[in-house]
Amino acid sequence: TASGTDTVIAGAGNDTVILNAKSVVALGQANTVDVDGGDGVNVLKLSGVNVTMDLTNTTVAGKLDNFSVLDLSMGNGNTVKLSLQQVLDLPSGVADNSATSDVDESKMLVVHGTGLNTLQLADSVDWTAVTNLGGTSLQNTYGTQYGFEVGRSYTQYTNGSATLFVDQLLVQDLL
Repeated sequence: TASGTDTVIAGAGNDTVILNAKSVVALGQANTVDVDGGDGVNVLKLSGVNVTMDLTNTTVAGKLDNFSVLDLSMGNGNTVKLSLQQVLDLPSGVADNSATSDVDESKMLVVHGTGLNTLQLADSVDWTAVTNLGGTSLQNTYGTQYGFEVGRSYTQYTNGSATLFVDQLLVQDLL
């Protein structure tokens, strides 16, 4: 509607929500949209060209819930900016899998994209990085629902209980 709040609630299961540039702009405005992936490993995709989603903006971050995967690959020049707090808060719809004792999936975020997309990671000095983790191994450990691709390499960033996996094809701006 023109003056109310639009709400998207995906519900239980592994869902995908696609936001275009207009939807991303609406996230930063008062009373415009709330997007909830629901329970499960949910994917939030950005569609368009030169779309920037600043999740360090508390207004924007406060309107997104229950997403474990951010996918920037549905266009060129797409950027997402995030920090530790979003990695801790965004994937809250996922239960921790006790079989993967080194990572708490309820505080795990995966970011996919291409070399034409950018992840800006704020507070990067506080993260510990492990590079060149294979997509096949990550897929076998965490499951296909996270979208780890065979033949791709990922960087794992860890900060306390938060874990961030980033597709190494993405341009990574560590702020």
